[in-house]
Amino acid sequence: MKKLFVVTAIFMSMIACKKSGHVYKASFIDKDKLYSGGDLSGSITTNFFFRDEKDSVAALEFYKQTDAYKDNIAKCDSFCIEYFCTSAEWGR
Repeated sequence: MKKLFVVTAIFMSMIACKKSGHVYKASFIDKDKLYSGGDLSGSITTNFFFRDEKDSVAALEFYKQTDAYKDNIAKCDSFCIEYFCTSAEWGR
């Protein structure tokens, strides 16, 4: 029984370390801060998230369901999602 647990734990850790998937970047833009001149800090908020498939429409629909989206969209004027890189390139 103990050996089975060890083998299962090793197998699960190998699955968790696979380098497949894709990274998307979500950007929120506050135009009032962006165009007011001077300090641009706080005008753009960026979040990165992982998806198994490379499908921007599915990624957008997935991200709209997250708390990060709900928290940031109320404070910002514009929002966009773009493909960033593969999980392997990201180093995950």
